[in-house]
Formats: sequence, C-alpha cells, structure tokens
Amino acid sequence: MERIDPLLIATAQSKQAIAARLRGNSRMAWLACGLALGWLAFDAQLSGQELRLEIVPEWEGNPVVPGETVSSERVSGMSLSRVDGLLSRLGLRRADGSWLESDRWHVYFSAEKRRLTARADGLPAEEFQAIRFQVGLDAETDASDPQEWPADHPLNPSVCGLHWGWRSGYVFLALEGHWTPAEGKSSGFSYHLAGAEKPMTVELPVTFSGGQPTTIRLGMDVAKILAAGDVVRESSSTHSRSGDSLAATMKARVSRSFRVKTIQSDLYQMADSAQPRARPLPSGVTPLRLSISERLPKVKLPEDNPLTVEGVELGRQLFNEPRLSRNNAQ
Repeated sequence: MERIDPLLIATAQSKQAIAARLRGNSRMAWLACGLALGWLAFDAQLSGQELRLEIVPEWEGNPVVPGETVSSERVSGMSLSRVDGLLSRLGLRRADGSWLESDRWHVYFSAEKRRLTARADGLPAEEFQAIRFQVGLDAETDASDPQEWPADHPLNPSVCGLHWGWRSGYVFLALEGHWTPAEGKSSGFSYHLAGAEKPMTVELPVTFSGGQPTTIRLGMDVAKILAAGDVVRESSSTHSRSGDSLAATMKARVSRSFRVKTIQSDLYQMADSAQPRARPLPSGVTPLRLSISERLPKVKLPEDNPLTVEGVELGRQLFNEPRLSRNNAQ
C-alpha cells in the first residue's frame, strides 16, 4: 500500500506544524502535550479521514491471477502476466454537484507486484455521490523529467517501470501475457496504452459519507479492454504511436472497464468516558465520546481521569501556550 498526496493539503500542513512544535518545546511543554493527547485524537477526526481504493483486476468478473489461465470462450490458453497502470486526478462529487479534487494524487498499481491498494488522506465529513479518476497522466506531468520524482514516488521509473526510455512520456496501462492460437504454439501479446491527448477518465456513481475511514473496491475488467480476447487474435501489440487505431479503441474501453464492487466504512472501537465509574463526574462537566478506528490498538481510558470536553479544551490551550515553549514564541 502506498500513501498518496492528501485530498486536503491543509491536513498534511497541520501535521507538519505539530511536528515542528514538538521539536521546539521544553520538558514542561511535553507535559502539556500529554494533556493535549485527547485534543489531538479528537482533532484528527475533524481534519479528515482516509479513503482507500482497492483495484481488483478481473476477467469477466473473476479475479486475475498473473500467470494463470483465464476462462475465455474466444481464445484458448490465455493468461495475463502483467496488469500495471498509473492513476491520477482523484475527484469526489459532492451532493451539490461540485467536485473535491486533487491534482497531486498519483498511484502506481501492479497485479504482479500485488500493489493494488492506494489511499488519500483528508476526506471531509461530507456526503459524496460519485468518484472520478484518470488512468494515466495529464500532458504536463507526462512530459516531466522522471528523475525529478523522489525515490519512492509512484512516478519514479525505478518504482513503476512505466517510463519509456526510448521516447518521452509514460505508459499509462500495460497489459501483457500469452495465449495459444489454433496451431497450438504459445504466442505472446503486449499492449502499452499511452498519450495524454485522449485521457482515459473513469467516473462511477457511488454514495458514501466521508465522516469515517472508507474503503472502495473497484473491479477492472481486463476482458472488456481486450474484447474478451478478440484483440489478441487481431494484433499482438500496440505502443500507442500516432494514428494507432487499436490503441485508440482500447483506451476508449478502459473508461468502461471499471465498476464499484463494494463500499466499506471502518468499524470503530468506542472509548466512552461516559461509562459508569466509581468516581462520578463533577457537575457542569461534559463527558466526551471518542471514536477510534479498529485498525488502531485498543484504547483503555483511566477510570480516575475521564475524557471530558473541558479537559480536551484545556489540553488544546496548554498545547498552544507560548510561555510553555523553549523560546516563548511557539
């Protein structure tokens, strides 16, 4: 799984600001940070949740296993050894029709390497009705110097292996494999779809709430792109050169090859400070109910120090108090 640029850049900036503040604080400020832990956990819920996308390569509804034969009535002995691609420009359509988009979202997925999950941070607590993304890159990114990307970035050639060394630009989708023609001798095929002039845009209706971490599983039917295998009988390869009609036809099919399989919201463990305890809360104090994803370790709050709205506010004020910092400024 790879971390993708956030949908809301402010989320990443707030994390950086917190890290900088911690580096400059004195020992007394660390005590204040301890009191502020409740505020930080609560603030994490407000600043945005995580959206996970899981890409599932399929052949007519059945998962594709690299190297294993797929069931096809039109071609025999067909198997896929490579299903690799690049995704970008994630967008989510709000209920009012406007779009929440990120032009810094880049994903490299690979069936062979089992890199089929990506995520975006900063999902706000809103209602969404559709998801949109592009298979491939915009013209400017496609023409950029590939060596400028960090070593672990999805667009670094050492990571994705999808940049053409003999020509400029990236391969947006690579489909490779073998099949057995009528004469009985195995034959290979290689289809490399590229070119930003005709974007492969995928838009799918999907209704979900952004108030909690959400996972959307997307099926990608390779059989639709290869016309159930008819393509391999017509031509064994394409490299998306100018005027290549096969590449244009296959790119048009890519946009129709995706579907939403499932939508799942994370379950929460409930750290409820309102549970009965030996020491009742003082009058005028409001208990705070904190919801934490079940992916995180189990949280056990001390019974003699319950989490309250007033306590969280005190922690926030102490965390931001300049007099508790080393230089009386942070």
